[in-house]
Amino acid sequence: MTLPLMAGFYGDVDYNFITRVFHILDTLANGNRKVGV
Repeated sequence: MTLPLMAGFYGDVDYNFITRVFHILDTLANGNRKVGV
């Protein structure tokens, strides 16, 4: 599945969910580093 397609399909409905997932992935990717907003 492609993210642009998902974002376009669901629109703002799952925007918070997608943002939350990306935040988690970014946190895991950075390890112990703090994620800047």
